[in-house]
Amino acid sequence: MEYKDLKCSPALTKRLTEAGWEHPIDLLYHYPTRYEEVTPLPFSSWKLGDRVFIEGEIIPPVKTVRIKSSLQISKFLFQTSENIFQVTFFNRQWISNMKSTFTIFGKYDGDLKITGLNYNASPLSDQVGIHPVYALRKDVTQRDINTLIEKLFAHWEKIDIIEIPSSLRQTYRLLTMRQSFTMIHRPRSMEDVFMAARTLKYEEFLRFMIKLESIRKQRIGHDFGRSKVFDRRKIASWIHELPFELTLSQHEVVNEILDDLQSS
Repeated sequence: MEYKDLKCSPALTKRLTEAGWEHPIDLLYHYPTRYEEVTPLPFSSWKLGDRVFIEGEIIPPVKTVRIKSSLQISKFLFQTSENIFQVTFFNRQWISNMKSTFTIFGKYDGDLKITGLNYNASPLSDQVGIHPVYALRKDVTQRDINTLIEKLFAHWEKIDIIEIPSSLRQTYRLLTMRQSFTMIHRPRSMEDVFMAARTLKYEEFLRFMIKLESIRKQRIGHDFGRSKVFDRRKIASWIHELPFELTLSQHEVVNEILDDLQSS
């Protein structure tokens, strides 16, 4: 599968390949670095420093002050169904364009004050749950990665993913690769993340061990070992010189070892 199969623009394809994701499947192995859990709580339970999520409208005007070239502060009143909050955003010059109801993610500073961290136009009810946060490269955004992950899941039948053999999955209680990728990128709970990571770590280690074994076989061909040449009579003489007598079981073990050493 290529990026053109996912209807990626040439500009986005160029950014992705320059960032090191040469093929769309590479994004499936770009796991989230953390997860953001969106769980709206009633205002009565908020504590200082809590991560909060509110939906409402701006009460004009938005007052914006530029402190220096790299710092711009915007302040405004924001009305929800419960309260009117004083919200402060840093370097979000487009916040004044939000004329209708939208959602704010922020930190509660007490006294009905919130420091805004992010915002979007989607209803808060549509965003409840666990959301992945990815490490970014070059000019590729969180939205770019999320959009492409969704497209990959929609075209799963065209993706060439080698499954862990079913016998190993049953023995070690592992998931399928599709289940694992779905639960690591779109988890319903942190338990999903744990289960997916367990399978993906196993799969990664299994691939690593198979590659090592392949390299080993290429180097030594079909000769898995070299028989050792030695005189068994000398070993028998050394055993005879020991200050004690070997038991029958010890003699058997010595003979098994010598047989193994003389075998290829």
